Amino acid sequence: MKLVVLDANAFWTEQLYSACARFADVLLLKPRDFRAHHQIHGDWRSDAAPRKISERVWEQCFSMPPGWMFSLWPLAERAMAKHVRQFVGGDQFVLVITYPQYRSLVRRLRPALSIYYNLDDYSDNWPSRAKAIAEWEHETVSDTDLTICIAQRRQEELRKRVAEKAGFIFHLPLGCTPQFMSGASSRPEIPSVLQKISRPIAGYIGALNSRFDFEFLSEVAERSPAVSFVLGGKMPSREQGSASWWLGCERAGSLANVHFIGWVEHDELGEYLNAFDLLLMCYSDCRFNRNASPAKLWDYLGTGLPIVANDRNPETLLWREVIQIGENPEIFARRLREALTIESAALRERRLEIARAHTWEVLSRRWERIIEEVSLHADQA
Repeated sequence: MKLVVLDANAFWTEQLYSACARFADVLLLKPRDFRAHHQIHGDWRSDAAPRKISERVWEQCFSMPPGWMFSLWPLAERAMAKHVRQFVGGDQFVLVITYPQYRSLVRRLRPALSIYYNLDDYSDNWPSRAKAIAEWEHETVSDTDLTICIAQRRQEELRKRVAEKAGFIFHLPLGCTPQFMSGASSRPEIPSVLQKISRPIAGYIGALNSRFDFEFLSEVAERSPAVSFVLGGKMPSREQGSASWWLGCERAGSLANVHFIGWVEHDELGEYLNAFDLLLMCYSDCRFNRNASPAKLWDYLGTGLPIVANDRNPETLLWREVIQIGENPEIFARRLREALTIESAALRERRLEIARAHTWEVLSRRWERIIEEVSLHADQA
C-alpha cells in the first residue's frame, strides 16, 4: 500500500502517519509559505523529489508563494498532483488531506481511499473566510470516503452538519510520544532553571497566547502562595493580544510565585514535564479551545503526574477519571492542593496505562482498523 498525506506539517500528523510505515510506503507532503519554509530549512527552494527520512517514510517540502491555499490553489493543486503521481506510479493509494482547500485533489487523483483528517475548526484559522471554509468543509466530508477528527466535539459537529456521512466520521485522539513519557528520558536530571525554584512546582509548557487564561491562573496562584507556578513558552508580540489579555499576563508576572522560563525546545519537553510536581491546563473560553484536542493532554498523561485543568476544553473533560477539574479559580486551587497531597500510586499508574494505550504506534493500528472497516463496507455496498 502507498499512503500520501497532504499536509503533514503538524507534529502529530507526521507522528501518526509515520507510524503507518508498518504497512505502507508513506509520503509526507509539507507545503509552507516561503518565509516559514526558509525559516525552517534555511533555503528558499522546494524539494525536487521526496527524501527518505526513515524506513518506508519519505518527506517532500515545498516553498509556496502567498495565496497558494486560496487564489493560487489551481496552480498549487496541479503541482501537488504531479508529485503524488510520481510517488505512487500506477499503484493504488490512500490520500489523506488535512484542509478543506485540498478537496479538489480527491477528484483529480481518484485514490482508492480518501480521508479528511480534521485537526481544528478551520474557520478560526481564516476568520475572514469563515463562511467559505464551512461550505468547503461540508463538501470535503461529503466527497471523501471517511473523516477522522482528533477532537470528539468536532466529530459530533460534523456528524450533525453532514448527516448522510455520520457513520463515516470517526474520533481518533492525538497520541503520546514515547520519548516524553515517564522514565523514558535519557537525561533524568532536573533542568537547571527549575533547580532554582522552590517546590512544589505546578508547570505548564505550551502556547502562551490568547488561548491561555492568565487572569484565571493569577487568581489560582494568589490562592496558592506555597506553590510555584512555572510557565514555559513563547510570548506573543504586543499587537497579537487584547488589552484585557495583557492585563492578565502582567498580573501573573507581578506575582512572586509565578515564573516565566521562556521557550523550551521540543526535544527537551519530556525532560521538563517529568521534572514538575503537577501539570496545569488553564485555557481561556474561546471557540478554538472548545474545538481543540490538545497535544499537551497526551504529553501530560504520559508523565503519570497529577493534572489539574479548568473546564474550557471538552476533550480534556473526557478524561475526568484521571484529571482534576476546577471550573473556577477557587475550585481549581483546591483541586491543586488535593492533587499535591493525596495523589495515589493507583491514579498515577492509571494515567500511564492510558498513555501506553495511546502511543502513535497503537493509534496507527486503530487508524488501520478504521480504514479496513470502511473499505469492507464499500466492498459490500
